[in-house]
Amino acid sequence: VSACVIDRAPRKNPQPSDHAPVMVTLD
Repeated sequence: VSACVIDRAPRKNPQPSDHAPVMVTLD
């Protein structure tokens, strides 16, 4: 794993889910 990012933008929607997408870069 060379990088890991949590996309918090979907949590700011009017009716957000409890989940947030996680993006992982594998080398």
